[in-house]
Amino acid sequence: MLTFVLGFLAELAKETGSWLDRILPAPGVRRALRCWRRSRPFWAGLWAVAGGLELIALPLAPLPLMLKVGIGAMSAIGVGLVLIAGGLFFVFAPAQRMFVSVVTAIASLVSLATTNLGGFGIGCGLGLLGSSMAFG
Repeated sequence: MLTFVLGFLAELAKETGSWLDRILPAPGVRRALRCWRRSRPFWAGLWAVAGGLELIALPLAPLPLMLKVGIGAMSAIGVGLVLIAGGLFFVFAPAQRMFVSVVTAIASLVSLATTNLGGFGIGCGLGLLGSSMAFG
């Protein structure tokens, strides 16, 4: 049953892809971008960047207020920047993905202890998802 559904979805994607190529502009550019995206862990980078942005966005405040909050806000900025840099490495330097995915996973786990439970679990979860996708 599962193979039937997957085969049906694959055929539907083939038909829809040609239909979209006729309707949407610049099919050559979109095809080249699709080929570029599939040659690297694009979605892993996207999830890691999303986790880093979530960690940075929560304690985003003026500097005097962040200093009053303490080390949690400052470490959230640092860990968030590490996650964003890791996500950008996944997309633009895919040959380094193994080492960077380990660093990103460690940074995500560190955010669980040093920030507000890793951005309430969301930033930590997104960072771990991205790093595990890139490692896999």
